Amino acid sequence: MMNVMFSGLTQRQHVFKDQIAEGDKVATRLTLHALHTGEFQGMPATGKQIAVRQMAIHVIRNGKIVEVWTSSDDVGIMQQLGLMPSQADQ
Repeated sequence: MMNVMFSGLTQRQHVFKDQIAEGDKVATRLTLHALHTGEFQGMPATGKQIAVRQMAIHVIRNGKIVEVWTSSDDVGIMQQLGLMPSQADQ
């Protein structure tokens, strides 16, 4: 599923910032670094490098991931690709 969600973004590298586990949940804060080389969510390739802040919570039972909740800075992606003005541009 993640490959489909991020198709068009190549040279992907995840840099993990924090990871905290309690009970059956693991929370992770990370940054995705990638190059926009193909169509991404309907947007043509820009050739731009992006860095996207993300968070994920995984629920683990019997050694398997059974639930995932994710959050990604989608506005930041649009701003970095030049498809939406940033506050610095205004």
